[in-house]
Amino acid sequence: MHLSGIVSRAPVELLLADETTVLENERLLAGYRPRIQHRRSVASWSGDRLWEELQAFSRRSKAAQCAGEIDHAYAEALVEALARCDIPDAGTVCRLLAVKDIAGPWLEMFLINLAGERRLTEAIPLLVDRFHVDTDYMLDQCVEVLAKLGDPEAVRLIREAFPRASWNFKNYTSSRLGDIKHPDSEEAIVTLLETERNVEIRTDLCLSLCNLFSERGIEIVRAQIQAGYDGQMVTLDEVLLPVAQVLGVELPEAERWRQERDERDRFQATRRAELESTGQQWAAELPTSTPSLRPESASDFETERLAPFRRHDPKVGRNDPCPCGSGKKVQALLRLGVTQIEESLSEPKNSTTDLGHVPHPTQRHADAPGQRLVLRLEARLANCGSDILHRHGAALSLKDLLDVSLE
Repeated sequence: MHLSGIVSRAPVELLLADETTVLENERLLAGYRPRIQHRRSVASWSGDRLWEELQAFSRRSKAAQCAGEIDHAYAEALVEALARCDIPDAGTVCRLLAVKDIAGPWLEMFLINLAGERRLTEAIPLLVDRFHVDTDYMLDQCVEVLAKLGDPEAVRLIREAFPRASWNFKNYTSSRLGDIKHPDSEEAIVTLLETERNVEIRTDLCLSLCNLFSERGIEIVRAQIQAGYDGQMVTLDEVLLPVAQVLGVELPEAERWRQERDERDRFQATRRAELESTGQQWAAELPTSTPSLRPESASDFETERLAPFRRHDPKVGRNDPCPCGSGKKVQALLRLGVTQIEESLSEPKNSTTDLGHVPHPTQRHADAPGQRLVLRLEARLANCGSDILHRHGAALSLKDLLDVSLE
């Protein structure tokens, strides 16, 4: 499934060169064929037609209340093809992004992605300014685009606004500075840690240092672990261990941390087994048949009055402990990079009109750290495959990738 997704996202030039071989390969999952065919089709459209269709698609999607209701594959293909054109030009993209509520929220999302595809550094101030808005999905898109741009201007703007910014701004950018792979990111994080006093924000900043594989940051993160950090956000010693190992730094606490990690893994495995056993017992006790809830007559239905829904349990917020029992905050579980494996989480529907609807990861997350680790490893695999395709271009045969890997 994962490699079918990688192939479906390969550069369109490669797909066109090996189209028959790819589409007829029996190892390619059927649901991905419409996606590839759609990308091939829109690649030949004019810039005007692509821009008109993207706006029309955003209007058709206006009623969608969450990201999972949008056919992202369809929009991504339009944005990808539009990025090769000069319509709309950079000035128009930035002007539209500067307007609040531009023809609904989805056109805004598509324009953010278009800015990333075209590497529009002019849009950086507009993207950074959006971190003042408390909404996860749009900010995920902004982070992805800023990481793709890799421009130090984004780091400078975040660093400049950070001391006087709102809690939402700090809460989001502190853990995402590590996604912008630039030396200025490390310097900014170290500087912000000198004055930041909130433990949760400091924890996120330390996580960003680890994501940068900062050798300078090893002692800083180690000191934060000793001083205490927000364990509901992340287990910092688990994150720091592989960073130190890759950089060749031996930590005095390494063996103890490994033992504690193994103990946690054993406990979680025991809990998963207990939950699975409980689920099997519960399923065995279910009646073999359930009574029909259908009313016997229309009059019965008309006289039935349903009581309004009442919430009996408190609503779970982004800073509350997740009900999954992992001990982490809800937002911590939603920030594990699952956005990079939307393709691998669900095989797209085999339809010529629905080109692979995949629920956005903010609507789903793994239920235990062990499973989250699996997802992160799968994301690394998917990214590596995608990077290989983009780096080698036509020198790499898609047929070889399918024949060798899709097993």
